[in-house]
Amino acid sequence: MIFPDNKILLEKIFAERGKITIAIDAEMTPGEWLSAGAHFSGFEAVNLEKNIFENIAAPLAAAGTPWEDARERVMREIKFWFSEYDAAALAKPAIELCALSRAALAAACALARKNPETPLVISSSLFSFSALLKKMRERAAAENFAVIADGAPWESFREADFLAFFDSGNATETPTLCTLAEAESAPENKSIAQKFYFSKQTHPQWRRGFSFAGILISAGAGEFLAKVGEQEIHGRLCGNVPEEISENAPIDILLPPEIFHLDAFPPEENYFEAVSGGEIFFDGKMYLREFRAKDDARAFRVAAAHRQSLEIPEGASLYAWFFPEDALGFLR
Repeated sequence: MIFPDNKILLEKIFAERGKITIAIDAEMTPGEWLSAGAHFSGFEAVNLEKNIFENIAAPLAAAGTPWEDARERVMREIKFWFSEYDAAALAKPAIELCALSRAALAAACALARKNPETPLVISSSLFSFSALLKKMRERAAAENFAVIADGAPWESFREADFLAFFDSGNATETPTLCTLAEAESAPENKSIAQKFYFSKQTHPQWRRGFSFAGILISAGAGEFLAKVGEQEIHGRLCGNVPEEISENAPIDILLPPEIFHLDAFPPEENYFEAVSGGEIFFDGKMYLREFRAKDDARAFRVAAAHRQSLEIPEGASLYAWFFPEDALGFLR
């Protein structure tokens, strides 16, 4: 679902009560979230020298909440988040809590203070643990408020109901709200596909060398055939597709490094023959190498679990190929 601007997108995700939305490229400060009508929470709400009760009670005391009301709210949060803790554990200063418990404490402080139906925005610093999102979903559904995870990491995406892609100033971007499945299989435009891909990667080397300009040969039934240099590429046609598509129309094709498979023999379609390769580097999970294609010296990148699979044998060729469903095409 595409929106005319970020303000309308915000209104939509605030209205998704009982749901969790991950905000991508919102680039808003805590004060801006507050001005937009949401309550913001992050680790800055936790005083490491105070215990659980003191941390949850502090913002209520500062707001002048009557004691009976404040005590009820504090005990509600302790029961929800820390029901397995004994008196000794509850008395520990926050600095002695594990990371997950500190994240839960920050969430508890926010829930105790905010108005019941006000949307809750949680800093990405709290989203290292899916368990926290699962607990937050329970509260959001029971109390009918929206939860927005600001810049949550890729590992948390599967716990969310929606992904909200904000316009960060690029002329090709449009504010968009979609599900994880839609972002993976049917992105609205090239910008959304790139942002979704970038959210999965941390090393800067992954952020270039996977978008290719091509010329359309044919299209239909959600698929395309295009020419990139001397190679023909068969893939999935995404985005806003007009009823009539002209032959030779320009098309952008996304080929992320992890979709490639390597073989010593050429497949029937969708491949580049590598004739030289650059430095191999490791990002902590995968090996990545940039190759040059034989026919037009085009650069493309390949990711692999094992370093040796990225090496070109002496005097031999290496063919990098991919499945059609993994190649995303966007008409310009």
